[in-house]
Amino acid sequence: MEQQRYYHRHHPKKPREAVEVKGDKAVLALPVEELGLSENVLALLKNGRVATVYDLCARTEKDMYKIQTFGKKHLLEVKAKMKEKGVDFLPPLPPKNPPAEKASESVNAEAKQAAKPQKEAARKDSKQPQPQPPKRDFLSDRGQKPEKPTAPKAKRDEPKPTLPLKPEEWKRVNKNGKWGFHDGLKTVIQPSFDEVFMFHEGFASVEVNDKFGYIGEDGEWVIEPTYDCAMSFSEGLASVQIGEKCGYIDKQNVLVIPCVYDACTQFENGRAKVKQDGSWGTIDKEGKTVWNK
Repeated sequence: MEQQRYYHRHHPKKPREAVEVKGDKAVLALPVEELGLSENVLALLKNGRVATVYDLCARTEKDMYKIQTFGKKHLLEVKAKMKEKGVDFLPPLPPKNPPAEKASESVNAEAKQAAKPQKEAARKDSKQPQPQPPKRDFLSDRGQKPEKPTAPKAKRDEPKPTLPLKPEEWKRVNKNGKWGFHDGLKTVIQPSFDEVFMFHEGFASVEVNDKFGYIGEDGEWVIEPTYDCAMSFSEGLASVQIGEKCGYIDKQNVLVIPCVYDACTQFENGRAKVKQDGSWGTIDKEGKTVWNK
């Protein structure tokens, strides 16, 4: 069965462990459509596999930013609607390991406590007469070499990468609140954008001053930031948003499918999903749509 992809494809790589979510069970069971969110935010939540209020309450605010192009303004809208229902996100997770200083202090305290009975026993033994060691027969030891103590083997550091990563694998880097890219060896695109998303087909969607555009692998603009939202390219087309409506552009920034839809997905095998007036349909690259009955 063909998997549907909504605006964003990035999901947490590791599922969250089971957590206790507090709140009215009837409210937690509500679908996110019942919160009164905008169509754009609903499309983002669907792409992040958030179907119910429980799915929201089982995440932290930081988890929400793992959904591609889900930003602060979207988070504030969701938090306001959740507050009306009397629910909220999970608090931030505590660090898994205690601070190194506290851990070392506890270890030292336990070691001192364990050493006390040993010291007492040593004091008692010192008062008793100690047996004399047997005389060593030096003649029997002739020709035998003493064993040398073996030094522990030093751990080898993991080898560092010697080749740069492919553009599709570049890592995002943040400096002073701005984002750029690192190829595993060096920073290839300096952090100068409000948000960046992974490269696809040679282009990366980036955000500057609440507007989205595309840069090439050299970090230069290939499509100026004029859109309210812009998805990654797939099969030569990318979904963009103007106002509250979305459509598709090609790599020459030609609007090949007009922005008349409430929500769009990326193209896969020549087809994509679009939503209009509450109904979903399947669209091809020529703009022909077959609506679901």
